[in-house]
Amino acid sequence: MTERTKSILKSGIFAIAVGALVFFTNPQGSGDLFRRICDAFFTPGALLLGSAGLTWCRNRGAFDLLTYGITSVFHTHVPGASIGHARDEKEDFLTYRDRKAASRKPPYGTLWVGLVLTALSVVLVVIYELV
Repeated sequence: MTERTKSILKSGIFAIAVGALVFFTNPQGSGDLFRRICDAFFTPGALLLGSAGLTWCRNRGAFDLLTYGITSVFHTHVPGASIGHARDEKEDFLTYRDRKAASRKPPYGTLWVGLVLTALSVVLVVIYELV
């Protein structure tokens, strides 16, 4: 199984769990089944799209300076904090950024599952409004 397939599978399991939670916790009323189904698709879709957006920002290096600064302060002021870590020798920011960029993975699973669920919820809203 490829890494992309595993990511889509994990995102799908998360979406099913959150969608079921939203569906079963929504108050039941007369004729509101379609609305509950739409909510069950939209909520995990929005969460997954938000997560994919934040992961994309992280992969572009938006948070690198912040994490480098916090870990540098932590390793400077806490005795023994850098034992067994890659920061034993003084690492500059560019080296840190390159090391982190090499281990990052794109958010394919969360992006595609989030887009599909959001598109389904939009279609369901349109059908709900027409009926």
